Amino acid sequence: MRNVRRHKGKGAFTGAVERRPGEFERAAGGTLFLNEIGELPLAMQLLRALQEREAKRLGGSRPVKLDIRIIAATNRNLQAGFRSDLYYRLNVISIRTPALRDRPEDILPLARHFASVFSCQAGRTLHGISPDAEFLLKRYNWSGNIRESQNVIERAVTMGSGECISRDDLADLAAGNFLDYNAELEGAKRGAIRRAYAVADGDPQTASAVLGLNPNYLYELTKKFNMLHLRQSRPPPKSE
Repeated sequence: MRNVRRHKGKGAFTGAVERRPGEFERAAGGTLFLNEIGELPLAMQLLRALQEREAKRLGGSRPVKLDIRIIAATNRNLQAGFRSDLYYRLNVISIRTPALRDRPEDILPLARHFASVFSCQAGRTLHGISPDAEFLLKRYNWSGNIRESQNVIERAVTMGSGECISRDDLADLAAGNFLDYNAELEGAKRGAIRRAYAVADGDPQTASAVLGLNPNYLYELTKKFNMLHLRQSRPPPKSE
């Protein structure tokens, strides 16, 4: 009887010709950054990597020990609709980054960085951002944060043709949502006055003390904002 020698292939599945370490194994001894973790499939592989510090290669049978640090980022509230066991494994140390509109000093440096990156990719020579375009960027609300800033600058570089990014290249922003300083300030004053009168049970003297304002000035503000109905007494006497 003829002896048949079976040759063992290089892979455990069709098409496998070499061992290919996965992302977890490749990050061994370092840090693995998972961006937008809320959008990733909730695979057991991730939970196992976090809990047991090990992972399995595709087609493999033995777990690979991991020595990695995992950093995850998201713009979602993961406590709503996210797998709880994975959430608590990820949420060991949390750092909340303020929205871009709350960091106005970062708007222009980020825009210049993106302009440099995308101009190189597009093969364009750009000499920065024009002053009127910078003014527009600083006034914009940036509800989409850094990702929106990146997309806006990429579009401006791709569609523009001048030596620098101009206001015309940011036409979408010109029709966008801006913060109205005066309206925002008036809204803040109205809210403070309303809360002060609520605490003071309508007494203007007490309300002015709560706000740290002169009673006459508080009366003028209350009158200007059509909020006199909050007061429970006459206007304060004029100071001599």
